Amino acid sequence: MKNIAMAKYMKAKVPGMEVPDEIIRRLQGVKRNQVADEGIKIACEQIEEFKEMKGVAGVHLMAIEWEHRVPEIAERAKSSQAERYKRINSICGQRMKKSFDRCR
Repeated sequence: MKNIAMAKYMKAKVPGMEVPDEIIRRLQGVKRNQVADEGIKIACEQIEEFKEMKGVAGVHLMAIEWEHRVPEIAERAKSSQAERYKRINSICGQRMKKSFDRCR
């Protein structure tokens, strides 16, 4: 969501579209020049949630009149997943090292 007006419009006028009040409040809670970035953060968070859902093979990004931002959203979502895997690998690596040290 690139701005609060778009979020409100989608909530009120787009059939089948659910925009929780929490999302609108979250967008209202940042400075005006940061709303678009917050909207991208929200999109990335939703993509992360979808990735965890069984049976979901991918997402379709639609950015009406904001198409040029789709690659950025996709890249940020991908990099957040990459960071998650790095953290998991780091934690697992530390545990494996401790286990290995105990066995020596």
